[in-house]
Amino acid sequence: MLEAILHGMILAFGLILLLGVQNVFVFNQGASQSDFVRALPVIITASIL
Repeated sequence: MLEAILHGMILAFGLILLLGVQNVFVFNQGASQSDFVRALPVIITASIL
C-alpha cells in the first residue's frame, strides 16, 4: 500500500514539475518577443501538449 502511495506522489510531482517548466518557457518567450504574432507558435504548441 505504501509503495502505491509513494509511486503516485512521485508521478504527480513529476507531472507538476514538467508543466511548471513549460509555463516558464512560454512566459519567457512571451516576454522576450516584441510582437504577439512571433510568440504565437509557442503558445499554440504549449496549448496542444
